[in-house]
This record gives sequence, structure tokens and C-alpha cells, in this order.
Amino acid sequence: MLIFTCYAEADTIKKRDVKRLPIWIVFAGIIGGLLGFGALVDYIAKKRSIELDPEEGIKNASDAEQIYVENYLYQTKENNNHFQ
Repeated sequence: MLIFTCYAEADTIKKRDVKRLPIWIVFAGIIGGLLGFGALVDYIAKKRSIELDPEEGIKNASDAEQIYVENYLYQTKENNNHFQ
């Protein structure tokens, strides 16, 4: 009986009685969360004196990985030069 009464009460609530968040608040929350996460990561990296240099990353890769990345970058550059 309890299950049926819960469904009966749920049916009495109209859709317009339920307030929904505007979409801009949702997007602002997502963007704010991402910016906050980035700021937290940056703060922790500075506190621990971690240097993040993207150019250093490829130098520590194996020969095969370097060839793969350079080939990928070349193909991306060529694809961007030839619009369809």
C-alpha cells in the first residue's frame, strides 16, 4: 500500500510546480568548476615546485613515440591546409 500512495502523491505534483535551473546557470557552474579545478592544480604544482613544460615531454619519449607524434602533427598540419 505504501508504494501506491507514493505514486499517487507523485501524480498530484504538476510539472509546472517543479522549478528547473536555467541552462546558463548549469553552463556557468561547469565552466566555473573547470576553472576552479585548473586553479587548484596550478596552485598545487607551484607549491610543490613542479615545472610543466610541454616541450620537455616529447624529449623523454622513445624514438617510436617521437616519430608517431611528429607524423601526427605533420598530418594535422597538412589536413588543415587543404580545406574541402
